Amino acid sequence: SIGRNDALANSMELAASLLSALRRGYIWACDWGELCFRGDVMKMIVEGLEGKGGVPATNLAFVFADVGCGLSPGHVDRLKQVTRARRLLDKALPPERVDRTHAPWLQARHIFGWVMRSENLTRCFWRPYQEGAFWRSAGFDCPSMAKPLGATKSWV
Repeated sequence: SIGRNDALANSMELAASLLSALRRGYIWACDWGELCFRGDVMKMIVEGLEGKGGVPATNLAFVFADVGCGLSPGHVDRLKQVTRARRLLDKALPPERVDRTHAPWLQARHIFGWVMRSENLTRCFWRPYQEGAFWRSAGFDCPSMAKPLGATKSWV
């Protein structure tokens, strides 16, 4: 979690620097729950994450951003869409292609303890351990299942 950072939340220049860092591919999760991004700054960030042709421009597979901090529901929905798209692309990679900059959250054998102990990562939003692919990449037998009829929206 970055915590409250008014400079980043209000600066197009700093947001551009954040996007530049994210595009390097090493960061796959962010907690922006305490950031109160100005609308135009958040718009630029979301557009920068979305990339071209439905392919996200970064490796962000998990992001928490809060409408309670003044973000528009539309921006939060777009963040959910772009991170979901990233997770789907990541899960389609053959295991031998997973590395530090390609589906890094699926390097479960290397990051398992960190993911399971990280309150900031797992506190409020979609978590790696809610994905069957995460468990399979760690060597667990975890068959895919269809969502049961009548299951709630939060069924995993």
